[in-house]
Amino acid sequence: MKNRKPPPRNRPSPARKKPAAGAAASRKPKTSPPEDLSPFFDSPLDLLCIGDRRAIFQKLNPQWEAVLGFPPEEMEGRDFIEFIHPDDRAAALEAFGEIERRKNVQTLTNRVRSKNGAYRWLEWKYVLRGEHIYAAARDITDHQQAEAALLESRRMLETILDTIPVRVFWKDLHSVFLGCNRPFVLDAGFSSPAEIIGRDDHQMGWAQQADLYRSDDRIVMETGKEKIGYEEPQTRPDGKQIWLRTSKKPLRDLEGNIRGVLGTYEDITEQKTAEKALRESDERYQRISRTITDYIYHVRVENGKAVKTLHSRRCLAVTGYTVEEFESDPDLWLRMVDPRDRPMVEEQARTVLSGRDTPVIEHRLRRKDGIRRWVRNTPVLYCDPGGRLVGYDGLIQDITERKEAELQLHTQHELALALSATFNMKEGLRVCLETAMRASGMEAGGVYLADPGTGAMDLVVEQGLPPDLANLVRHLEPDRPEARWMMEGKPIYTDFNNLQSHMPLIPQAYEGLHALIGLPIRCENRIIGCLNLVSSTVDAIPPAIRETLETIVAQIGSAIGRLRSEAELRESQLMLQTVLDTIPVRVFWKDRSSRYLGCNQPFARDAGFSSPAETLGKDDFQMGWVEQAERYRSDDMAVIETGREKLGYEEPQTWADGKRIWVRTSKVPLRDSDGWIRGVLGTYEDITQSKQAEEEIRNLNAELEHRVAQRTAQLEAANKEMEAFAYSVSHDLRAPLRAIDGFTRVLEEDYGHALDAEGKRVCGVIRRNTLNMDKLIDGLLALSRLSRAEMEYQAADMDAMVQSVFQELVPPESRARIDFRTGRLPTVHCDPVLLRQVWINLISNAVKFSNNREPASIRVECRSTPEEDVFSIHDNGAGFDMHYADRVFAVFQRLHNASDFEGTGVGLAIVQRVIHRHGGRVWAEGEVDKGTTIRFSLPKP
Repeated sequence: MKNRKPPPRNRPSPARKKPAAGAAASRKPKTSPPEDLSPFFDSPLDLLCIGDRRAIFQKLNPQWEAVLGFPPEEMEGRDFIEFIHPDDRAAALEAFGEIERRKNVQTLTNRVRSKNGAYRWLEWKYVLRGEHIYAAARDITDHQQAEAALLESRRMLETILDTIPVRVFWKDLHSVFLGCNRPFVLDAGFSSPAEIIGRDDHQMGWAQQADLYRSDDRIVMETGKEKIGYEEPQTRPDGKQIWLRTSKKPLRDLEGNIRGVLGTYEDITEQKTAEKALRESDERYQRISRTITDYIYHVRVENGKAVKTLHSRRCLAVTGYTVEEFESDPDLWLRMVDPRDRPMVEEQARTVLSGRDTPVIEHRLRRKDGIRRWVRNTPVLYCDPGGRLVGYDGLIQDITERKEAELQLHTQHELALALSATFNMKEGLRVCLETAMRASGMEAGGVYLADPGTGAMDLVVEQGLPPDLANLVRHLEPDRPEARWMMEGKPIYTDFNNLQSHMPLIPQAYEGLHALIGLPIRCENRIIGCLNLVSSTVDAIPPAIRETLETIVAQIGSAIGRLRSEAELRESQLMLQTVLDTIPVRVFWKDRSSRYLGCNQPFARDAGFSSPAETLGKDDFQMGWVEQAERYRSDDMAVIETGREKLGYEEPQTWADGKRIWVRTSKVPLRDSDGWIRGVLGTYEDITQSKQAEEEIRNLNAELEHRVAQRTAQLEAANKEMEAFAYSVSHDLRAPLRAIDGFTRVLEEDYGHALDAEGKRVCGVIRRNTLNMDKLIDGLLALSRLSRAEMEYQAADMDAMVQSVFQELVPPESRARIDFRTGRLPTVHCDPVLLRQVWINLISNAVKFSNNREPASIRVECRSTPEEDVFSIHDNGAGFDMHYADRVFAVFQRLHNASDFEGTGVGLAIVQRVIHRHGGRVWAEGEVDKGTTIRFSLPKP
């Protein structure tokens, strides 16, 4: 090829001007690549090529056809850029510019077009030698796709965890939080999961229960057994205590080792408060898997032979044949059976006719319309009293969907086994080591991998190393010189004479060895290990061999990265499935046509299936809840079309067995990595018991309101009768009292001179008792009026009211001997007239009963809560025996002699009546000769 003028270093566009026809034939290349390139092109690397400085392909190895479909001769002479994806061309041209400026090895990742038009991801490594560019490329498409799948799986897990109404968390072996979902974050009083990672329960708002939680964690991790659905308390950051239903199970890695604990919980405080605790999640949600018997057949047997077979009407749905067709053609059933399964069916019939139990069989049959179906055939034998077989029934179940799902799972399992056998990390590293040894001519070597936690280097695979050397370097701590130079990231090609000066190994280990190669293994721009090769014959490593070895090392890093990505993806999927099957909430997701793409195990059980796989591809019209299918589909479409979520709404659901329940449902748009809505993600929980409890509470409330109304009417009638009686009695009693008092006064005035001292004393006793009786009648009337008075509520300053009453009741000359103090008294919402009477009665009692104390002490205080104000008045007077506390507020009940303390015994009864009309409480505390405390409460509005 002729030389072309080199293009400028900084190309403005990835597009190139094509040479005129025939120009290529007239060009002469500046230089030609070496003639003998077989060592380079016959190596086991994936893709090798040589081009000139303008990226024109000159020579390619056959592997290009295996990867891209282009034979090498079709690509030779063509521009490298025309195969690159348009979005990646600018970066590729920039890489060529770097090669020309620095002339060192460059690495580039881009998409390359294959012959069928599809693009494959390649990772390139370039080196400039003279006028030629030598490049090696690796196909990393599978690695890229694995990373995309891992990212999608993680996004799905995060979306599900943040949507479900159950709190989810996971911890390490020290009970330190590794992660959680958003509902858990909100419970803990934080704004994001990142604020929780690294904390333990002692650093959370529920520190009071931290030791209890850690104990549960240790039991689960040490025994390896899960704890499901147990109830325990929790204190929130605001001090509020709630009740949780918790489940914990061991968190295992892919090898089955326990690495921590996975937990979920839900708030059951409302159920505990209502004393309607729901069943534990497993008991509440587990349902026996139901299988539907498609149809039944009966075979009558005589003398060990089948003489008559009867099929139920449902045979038409499974086979396409009617009962009449089966009756007219006795051999029809056997002809329907797939020829491959006919021997098994015939053997079952022989076993049954011999009177022996036979296991259930599954086989294929061909329907009348030619469609092949799988059925499950279950015979049940009937014998007469003598033990002779007289017939048997058969249950035929259509299991086509299950068998197809099993076949799919079996295929996936076989594929996983094949991949595991082909891409096992240790075996893959061994193959790479053997390839490197063959390419370099070195007799021994090993592959090290770094421990991410400690930085130590461990020999994973080795071949041909002397035993002393292998044992000595099998594990290298990070402070060893050998480990340090491995992690420096610089390729080493040297002999042991130069290396021994700074590597303190046993001198005998070097006997007979001449050369050492150490190549760092990188994955995602991190050094993760090292490939080491030793030889007793090789003294120098040619540049071509070095490039080959470095390409192999790059392949090792790519393979490890892919395997680790696949492992992370499997762990993520395992975590997702574990979470979905552990939480007591049903989870499902559908496509834009409302067909099921997946679900968790509890949802599959509700739908009447044994596994989530049986729901795939179905819609709600094929479920037990077909009555609600149109409503469910309408909700799906609303979420998908508007992009807005629907959360926490209640709706009915009908199961396959006809049972009707209530569920609380939430649905959100299901988006892909680009934000496009691909379907809907939904959750629901069974709230049937809660709905039943609500209905029961409503019925009870209605009945209670009816009873209260009846009782109120009865009380109002009784009060009116009592008031009328009290009023009548008080007026009927006043007339004789006035007569007695009048006649006694006349006796004293007109005949006082004829009365001796005893007669005058008796007259005085009569008049005092009539006066006392009059006061009792006044008290009875006052108590009666309290029930008739209308309540007029308004704000009242208690401090001003108490001070005013005290000033009114106690004359100035008596105040000096009374130590009267009040605390801070609030303004309350009450009837001021009635409450003033309360303070008059209470303060007058306190003054009266502490009259014989020097000094007398009276204290008025108030203690407020969010619900009520509690007032108290305390004196240091005569007090009373608490044994008679129930008589303090009774009408006409007195705990002291009338000669010691005057009074009618109605004052505290009035206090009680007023406080009760305000909706409050009143009680008394006292001790003889040590004073009395009266307390009453007023509810806040």
